[in-house]
Amino acid sequence: MTTAVAHPFLSRELTADEEGRAMELHRRAIVIDTLGALQPTEEYISSLERGGVNALGLTLVAERHNFRDAIDWIVWWNRELRRWERRLVLATSADDIRQAKQDGRIAVIYLFQSGKPFEDEAGHVELFRRLGVVSSQLTYNLRNFLGDGHVEPGNAGLSLLGQQVVAEMNRVGMLVDLSHVGERTAQDAIKASSRPVYFSHGGAQAVSMTPRFSSDETLGLLRENGGNMSATGLHLTHDVANDEPLLRYEIDHVMYLLGFLGADHVSLSTDFVKAPDWVYRNAFLDDDGYLNLEYPGKLLRQRYYWRGADKPEGYPWFIYPLGIRTYDEYPNFTRELVIRGLSDEQILKVHGENYLRLFEQVVG
Repeated sequence: MTTAVAHPFLSRELTADEEGRAMELHRRAIVIDTLGALQPTEEYISSLERGGVNALGLTLVAERHNFRDAIDWIVWWNRELRRWERRLVLATSADDIRQAKQDGRIAVIYLFQSGKPFEDEAGHVELFRRLGVVSSQLTYNLRNFLGDGHVEPGNAGLSLLGQQVVAEMNRVGMLVDLSHVGERTAQDAIKASSRPVYFSHGGAQAVSMTPRFSSDETLGLLRENGGNMSATGLHLTHDVANDEPLLRYEIDHVMYLLGFLGADHVSLSTDFVKAPDWVYRNAFLDDDGYLNLEYPGKLLRQRYYWRGADKPEGYPWFIYPLGIRTYDEYPNFTRELVIRGLSDEQILKVHGENYLRLFEQVVG
């Protein structure tokens, strides 16, 4: 049969019939990047639209951002969403995401990649929930008031305050995100949570031995919790020596997770870089070994714990798989899922329905 698509990042060539099925499924699906990126420019938004992305999780704060930083970013992004309101819309419920799909707009989901903005007050969780933040990691890479991140050698787990914050997130309807947290912190949080939790961008150590990916022990607890794991394409090079990471390697994680967690508990994410290239190209290391970045809309530089190369001049430091390096390429996910033999129902679940079900169950 005539070949429709042949790319080295796919497991094999697609037939014309498979290509047609993949594109129809991609059109029908509610396509959600559970941890993505957005730049408020015509070029970037158009790329999302061409790729058929209907919703994305937008990082407001990460490792070093505090309470005031989080407020500043909410104000900044609220202004940008108003400016692009014909094409972007804030989503604080599952119905908002569904409506955005119907309206031809992209739903933007506010999230934190660190619980540091909560500081030492669990009551701040409700405050940020009322401001539209519907998901938060407990830690980033380092320790904070809530627990240990995945690079902390002590692996001390969830703190007493962290337990209170998890309970408060459960109460107000905020997703508990365990990406970047330490293994014991993740396991403690899963046990402490009365609602399903998730990893907005992660993977399985059984497939790729990346430190921040999850062990089978953690995945077993996630399965008992009824939570969700979104496979990401970043950091797939550890088991691929002298080779370029490929999109099909990310789908290897999807297939493993489907077998481990079940068809209702796996999603997709890109973890694309969150700012324009100039932010990273202008970065520098200070004398203490911290990476300094200056973001658009901010007056202050942000300092990050740096575990990369000795010099930041080697940007891009983030190596994404060939086949999914821009949002224009998002349909390649659907192509590879078709190749792997997933049913239409399974593909629609992985693209968005699984996350949407979790979102509705926890957030509303």
